[in-house]
Amino acid sequence: MRFIVALVTLAIAYFMLNSLEPLNAGALVAGGRVEVPYSWDVSGPRVVLASVSPPDAKWLRVASFSVYTGDAWVKGDEELSGKLGGAEYKISVTPYAIMLYPAMPVPQPAPGYTPQGQGLTKIKDEFRSDSFVIKVRVEYGAPFPYGEYPELGYRVSSLLGEPKGWSTPRVQALAAQLLERFRDKTLRELLGYLTSWLRDNYRYALRYSGTPAGDAADWFLFVSKTGMCVHFATAAAVLLNDMGIRARVVYGFANSYVNDGLRVFTTPTHLWVEVWTPSGWVPWDPSPPLTLASASGTPLQRSAPQAQTIQELGGGRGASARTAPPALRTNPLELLVMISALLLVSIYAAPLKGWLVAWPLAFRRCVERVYGAKGLTLREVAEITGIKELEHAQREYLLEGKWPRRGVLKALRWCLARWARRTRYRRR
Repeated sequence: MRFIVALVTLAIAYFMLNSLEPLNAGALVAGGRVEVPYSWDVSGPRVVLASVSPPDAKWLRVASFSVYTGDAWVKGDEELSGKLGGAEYKISVTPYAIMLYPAMPVPQPAPGYTPQGQGLTKIKDEFRSDSFVIKVRVEYGAPFPYGEYPELGYRVSSLLGEPKGWSTPRVQALAAQLLERFRDKTLRELLGYLTSWLRDNYRYALRYSGTPAGDAADWFLFVSKTGMCVHFATAAAVLLNDMGIRARVVYGFANSYVNDGLRVFTTPTHLWVEVWTPSGWVPWDPSPPLTLASASGTPLQRSAPQAQTIQELGGGRGASARTAPPALRTNPLELLVMISALLLVSIYAAPLKGWLVAWPLAFRRCVERVYGAKGLTLREVAEITGIKELEHAQREYLLEGKWPRRGVLKALRWCLARWARRTRYRRR
């Protein structure tokens, strides 16, 4: 009987896998890297990441990346220091946001300021906490051109160092032309020009399929001329560094709406730029404005986030309609099998879908039930169970839009063994 159930379950699994589409949360950040993709799709359902009160903080900063490798940004000698003080903000973060990147979001600091909060641990330019709810005091600063700062008055010539030479010769030639034109002008004039030039000449797209073609900044500027925030921020930061001006990309949250006095942030996540000056890092967002209405087609109507689980926050895939399956044959045995399959689906659809679509999350729930724990990370689950495939599963999901299959059988055996042991113990 168990063998028949297993066969029917496999048949159901096959049809379910062919009727599901991946959910891409729009985050390409994992393992200390920001990937710059050639193909992407961040037009799927919105996932709640965090909320902040008071709601005037429209950009939440998570981490910065200062070294460009040609197809990604990686961590370098990031730092965030400055004066303390400013308004107090209460930030609530969902487990999904921490799963994407294990640092707490804080309001984007104005140049020369740094956040401070009780229970927060500062590691270079990132903040960690044992709680999902934090209080932070900081002088908030919206990125230019939405915010205005005295630091934008610095002459470009006073900010110059050694050009990085990160990108291709034609990108470096473009940077040299910009430097020749703006050397004696202000940082405000340079960033204002680049903002208008990028927004007027390049298309922002939530969905695109391209062919890899070497350097990502060159590909965006001269080949595709289509991108999302990571491409706009990459092109802007690479051009500045190739001019000799220090700049880095910043990962955080910026897509939001206001509900009952809370600003609620959702996917897709966002990237912008910070530009160095002697008085502090100036935030700058060169990407075209993106509202929730334009991102999803219709305004997003959703209540403020409460205590939500990973599954409720969209840690799996969404179903999509496909062509109708072939009609059933009249063979009585096959008809009986199909009826049994329908019964199994009605009983086990939810847990089965969880294992098929997002087995690492389903396995984590299994481990949490066995040990009576909550809030385990995938890395902690890997250490507990010895299933090493989990350590890189999250990164593959963020890059590919789907969970890897490797390790699922080990996870199933682990859970079934614990279930069988518990069943034998109860019978005694």
